[in-house]
Amino acid sequence: MMISPDAFIEEQKDKTYQELLAERNKLIREIKQYESGEESEHIIINPSPDVRYQCNLQYLAKICELIAKKYNEQKMEI
Repeated sequence: MMISPDAFIEEQKDKTYQELLAERNKLIREIKQYESGEESEHIIINPSPDVRYQCNLQYLAKICELIAKKYNEQKMEI
């Protein structure tokens, strides 16, 4: 089940900068996999690959904002 971008980012907010980068990279891998057509059309997936792709794009936008915030917080601590 896909969750809203706001709910997704709420789950991510307490992660470290490095953990957020790993989550971002996972999203990018999934997006690239969909865009390259690697997903099997013979497997029934709910939600559909199209819906997952669109959600992943929205999640990516939100997580990039959070990464920038965490990065700036780290720089302020130095």
